[in-house]
Amino acid sequence: MILMNNILVNEEHLTINNNIVWLDIFVDKLTITIEGKVIINELTTQDHPLDLTINLTKNSYLIYNRFNNFTSSEKIIINGNENSQVSFNYSFLATTKKDILLNYDQNNNSGNCEINVYALAKDNASLTIAATGHILKSTNDNEYLENIRITSLNNEKHTIYPNLLIDTHNVTASHNATIASVDEEELFYLSTKGLSKPLATKLISQGFLLSIFDENYQTKIKSILDKEV
Repeated sequence: MILMNNILVNEEHLTINNNIVWLDIFVDKLTITIEGKVIINELTTQDHPLDLTINLTKNSYLIYNRFNNFTSSEKIIINGNENSQVSFNYSFLATTKKDILLNYDQNNNSGNCEINVYALAKDNASLTIAATGHILKSTNDNEYLENIRITSLNNEKHTIYPNLLIDTHNVTASHNATIASVDEEELFYLSTKGLSKPLATKLISQGFLLSIFDENYQTKIKSILDKEV
């Protein structure tokens, strides 16, 4: 794997092979093909709708880290392959209505997929997240984990649709879905350390959004969170 590259994405098709990249996506529709071992750190700077398709090739490995504070709705499709592995980590801050559609399809053997979506809803945000894992018939030895969490700082309606479509017996699959406010016990603990409730809420919220990322990516988005949360 070579050193990190910064890529401004202005075309609808991108192939990444054995690389670590930082992506800034400017198109509304993008297909990424993954070959070899790839780490993608996305830091898109402009708010726009996104229709993203990720195609994993045989024996490929992908970690995809993604954070934004955009209002546009998004559709994300991940297509697994034989002996492919993917960890898709997406956290976002929402202040208005936002819809996310996220699908994983596997029609080969020995694939591994972990999807983590952490959302923080504040102001007038109303969130709908639909995540579907589809393991097709006659496939074997696949693993799929779906973990969707919303922390709400408002009284708006939020909905998660966690779907498993399993057409084979030889698979390990599970999903977790949580919608909750900030933990009162955590707030109380921080108050005993002298922190005000607004500051404690901010720290807990930031920690929630950062928790699914490695330290390198956390450093990049911390300044955004300091301004927005």
